[in-house]
Amino acid sequence: SDLPVFSVEDLARILWAFSELCSTAPESYSLHGSTANSFGQIQETIEASLLRWESGQKNVTASQQHKDSNSIFSRFPSTLFGKSRALRLSLLDVKISDEDEDDEEDGQHSPQTQKSLPTLSDLTVDPSTLCKLAFGLAQISRSHQQIVGSEQILRVATRLFSSKNGRLLSECSHQDVIRMCCACVDTMKLAGKEIRGSDREYVLRQFPRRVVQLINSPVYYDNGVHRSYLEALSPSDLSALLFSLGELGVRASYQPDSPQLEYRKLRMVPACPILSEKSLESLTPTSSVNLFCGLVAIGDASRGSNALLSSLCNLQSRVDSLEPYLLCRLTASLSKLLRSGNAARASRPSMSFSRTRSADDSASMDKSDEKGTKCTEEEPSLEDVSSLDSAAEQVIDNLSPPPSENLNNNILHDDETTRQEARHLLDLVLQRAATRLSNFSGEQIRRFMLHVVLLPFQADDFVDAADIEVGKRLLALESDAVTSRLGSIQDLSKYSADAAVDVAATLSDISTGDYPFKFLRKGGKDNELASEKLSDIAAEANRVAASACEAAARLDRVSRGANLNGEGLLQQTEHGAAFELGRCQALIERYRRIVFSDDSFSRRSRYDDERRKIIGKRVCSRLFV
Repeated sequence: SDLPVFSVEDLARILWAFSELCSTAPESYSLHGSTANSFGQIQETIEASLLRWESGQKNVTASQQHKDSNSIFSRFPSTLFGKSRALRLSLLDVKISDEDEDDEEDGQHSPQTQKSLPTLSDLTVDPSTLCKLAFGLAQISRSHQQIVGSEQILRVATRLFSSKNGRLLSECSHQDVIRMCCACVDTMKLAGKEIRGSDREYVLRQFPRRVVQLINSPVYYDNGVHRSYLEALSPSDLSALLFSLGELGVRASYQPDSPQLEYRKLRMVPACPILSEKSLESLTPTSSVNLFCGLVAIGDASRGSNALLSSLCNLQSRVDSLEPYLLCRLTASLSKLLRSGNAARASRPSMSFSRTRSADDSASMDKSDEKGTKCTEEEPSLEDVSSLDSAAEQVIDNLSPPPSENLNNNILHDDETTRQEARHLLDLVLQRAATRLSNFSGEQIRRFMLHVVLLPFQADDFVDAADIEVGKRLLALESDAVTSRLGSIQDLSKYSADAAVDVAATLSDISTGDYPFKFLRKGGKDNELASEKLSDIAAEANRVAASACEAAARLDRVSRGANLNGEGLLQQTEHGAAFELGRCQALIERYRRIVFSDDSFSRRSRYDDERRKIIGKRVCSRLFV
């Protein structure tokens, strides 16, 4: 192995470059076994070095080549945050704590703990490269779901950038911060069960808190212009950041009392900048969906729906170019937006009722003041004073109506426009999905049906198509269950290989003899033509036998090498598919019980009249026992 030739920094850059190449490869690309093996060796070398640094251990010199004064390799990277280490001397002695400064009662450590804390000067990977490495590993795990195990590297990176009140995070570029946020989201989705509770503290709490603190920091000057952290981002970077922050639980903050402390509650203070139509058109379909989903998740649209409305209009022309997973993600965000709008509309009558009630109460108070007790002119009663003040305020209100009413009306109008555009976009998405249901997994079909039923949203064509597709897949699983009774996949593969070999051998023997030409003679054809035809059949049988033997041998190699049971994996996949299809059937039946009208809907009970009577009798009998 040539691993000792490279420093840890070089190995990290190799993995980062490899992940970039994999991201541009076609979807059908699969890693070779030797490539995956080398990838695992490199990742484990980097991870071991980072874990030794985290525990306060000194990294020993890797090889004799590092001891050679003429060697061009160095144990430590020559850069720190992308710049020369000589320009970052003030950061080299920074000790990385494992505690959150916001939660500490006193910021002091015990002498032993302080002595054992790792310092930035001993880190064998540039923090900027560490951001790229964590993001690259998450990208590879997302495209090759069996290659997991980057959670330790992510935990070390998040601990590094969460320490010292987020001081090191401010040294990173915008792209590196976004890469770290995306890595947190992808790693938690792919390896969430593998991450311990103590590690989740860094990934889901401390690091997002420091990112929000960085975003909420005071605006800075750029050529004399005030610009927030979000306004300095490119459209694609903005969409990626908003989506990842929304997935990490960050929400928008509205009129905070102390904006400088909102980051502790994962509340983002600055509003999202509104992108121009040209900027929205420059986004890829994935970035466009991520921008919309981020706005909905964070809740930034409540400050003014222009950003959300422009994103909705842009997505309406891109529905045909969206992949199945993007359609599912977009449907979930549209459902959340429409359900929140329904809740807001449901709360408005109660608000108007409370205002009417307060006006009636004030009128009754005025009447009671007219019938109140008599008071002397020298000492007017408090009721008279309050009635005079309220009358004066009423006159002022009549002369100059407050602008807040017009503002509220505009906001309500914008909300209604946004809801209409959202419903139109959801209709386009469901129409597109109905024509491509064969490309969707059972889980994706179930997610579509779930949001259609939750809203509810009338989509008869999509539900009919989903019902047909679910029925076809269940029929296929039932026929597979009959076939599985014949034996396991290993036994069937071995039997087919042996049978193919026997047939090929028999045909080869027959083709070399004199007897078999009798049944091939037709129309006076000679023996030479019959021999050639039979030889072709024997050659084809040999190729079939070779393919069957290779399939059986490969299945056996994978089963022994990975210590897995091929039949068990197939059964688990089959049971998972049947489970998702069963949930789809229940949702389809639930949708059939919804009765849609012009402006409302109603749900029929899943019990018939006879069943409801029986249930009612049982309830009454239990009450009177």
